[in-house]
Amino acid sequence: AGDGDSDGLPPSQFDPASFERWFSVRRPRALQQRVAKAASVIGPLQLRAAQLWASGRLRREDRLFASSVRAALADLGPTFVKLGQILSVREDILGPVWASELAL
Repeated sequence: AGDGDSDGLPPSQFDPASFERWFSVRRPRALQQRVAKAASVIGPLQLRAAQLWASGRLRREDRLFASSVRAALADLGPTFVKLGQILSVREDILGPVWASELAL
């Protein structure tokens, strides 16, 4: 069971001071790296979506862009893959191309 200090694991029992200490000592760099990774993957996709939208070419049938988003979600890890899977059930919002691509 983690005590939040000696074994690198978060505290096993809720104690605000222990969690504060654990996050301030053990996690800032890992969190910064994770945010930077997400921004470096998501940023170009946002730029591409903005370019497609501004030119009037952002379409629900764009399999190539949907595939790029799926690959980016996979690159970001299981939490983002699950987010894509959750979105894939909303074919009424995303369209069949995006829904099938994100379901993979």
